[in-house]
Amino acid sequence: MPIFEDDETTFAQLQCRIKSAIEALEIIEPSTMARREDNELIMESKIGYCILRQKGVQIGAMDYLKNVLIKAE
Repeated sequence: MPIFEDDETTFAQLQCRIKSAIEALEIIEPSTMARREDNELIMESKIGYCILRQKGVQIGAMDYLKNVLIKAE
C-alpha cells in the first residue's frame, strides 16, 4: 500500500488524496483481506488518542471523532 502524506492545504488536494486512496484499495484482491476482521488496525491521528490505545485504554475513533464532527456542524 502506498503511504499518503497528510499535507493537503486545499480541498482540491484532499479530494485528489481521497481518489488516490480509493484507487489503491480497488486493486487489492478480496482474498488478501479474507478473515482479517479481527486484526488490529492502528490509525494514527494528530489528536493523540493512539497513545491511549497503545497504553491499553479501550477507546475507539468514534469516542473522539463525534466531538470533532459536532464542532464542525
